[in-house]
Amino acid sequence: FAGRVDGVDLNPRWRFYQQRLPGNHWTAVARGPTTEVIDAFGEFKRTFTRPTDQLPPSEVTAELEAEEPPFEILPVAFLVPTDHIEGYEAAGGQKWQAIDAAAA
Repeated sequence: FAGRVDGVDLNPRWRFYQQRLPGNHWTAVARGPTTEVIDAFGEFKRTFTRPTDQLPPSEVTAELEAEEPPFEILPVAFLVPTDHIEGYEAAGGQKWQAIDAAAA
């Protein structure tokens, strides 16, 4: 859906999506032009590999209208770097076992 923020209509190139997560939680995702990102130190913008102003309009439209993929719920252990797993387990964490999609 398109939207308004603080009473101002948003650029029609913005889209918002909501998804229900387990435990009656919700998430919201906004898609919009990277040229409108507010980034005080430029650190986030430096991660952009394909800024909106470098894409053909048809590709921008296709991205905005693409179906929102479902979120995948992962445990905290998923975020633990491999070289820190032993310390994580020693502190009481449970090692995350990736499920091989080919075996499933």
